[in-house]
Amino acid sequence: MAGDWADYLPPKQRKLREQRRFQRRIIDKLLKRKMLISYLIVLYVCLCFCLLIAKMVFAFTLSILPLFFVPPIVYLAWWLVWKEFNE
Repeated sequence: MAGDWADYLPPKQRKLREQRRFQRRIIDKLLKRKMLISYLIVLYVCLCFCLLIAKMVFAFTLSILPLFFVPPIVYLAWWLVWKEFNE
């Protein structure tokens, strides 16, 4: 990093600063909106499979259906709105 004031720090402090930067970058990546949405989806799927493990097959089936039906319905709504305003 040319021109970074951290280049002039003693080696021990420079290493500590680089570690803090690395940790901050990882935390920032993990807290982005799409990552949080991914975490929620994974949590939801885990809960659904807990129902399956508990031998509640009907509840599992009902709980997993939104994962399959919501994305196509959202895409259809987006396409219809786009078509309405662009044609």
